[in-house]
Amino acid sequence: MNSVMALGTMSALEAEGRLDDVVVTGMGGQPDELEMVARGRIGVAVFRDPRSMGANSADALIMDVRGRSAEIPRVLYTDLRTLDSTDKIREFVPKEMLDIDAALAD
Repeated sequence: MNSVMALGTMSALEAEGRLDDVVVTGMGGQPDELEMVARGRIGVAVFRDPRSMGANSADALIMDVRGRSAEIPRVLYTDLRTLDSTDKIREFVPKEMLDIDAALAD
């Protein structure tokens, strides 16, 4: 489920006192979802790095503008990271995504 669905499921289970009975899994890796992984309220989140997806999109756009659209791969893969701990979040998620002050300072 996406980040919003994972957060909603977590909230619903928590309201029913059943959060410890189910491992909530999300697929999005949004900052609020990652915070709940770090706090142990969501069991795992799959992180899709937006930098990699953006770079792939930019490369395809440049190829198209240069008249090389036939060479653009129809399927592009990016790494997916399974985040189930604060250590994994620190290892794979760009600090700028988690630190809004740092992101706005640029």
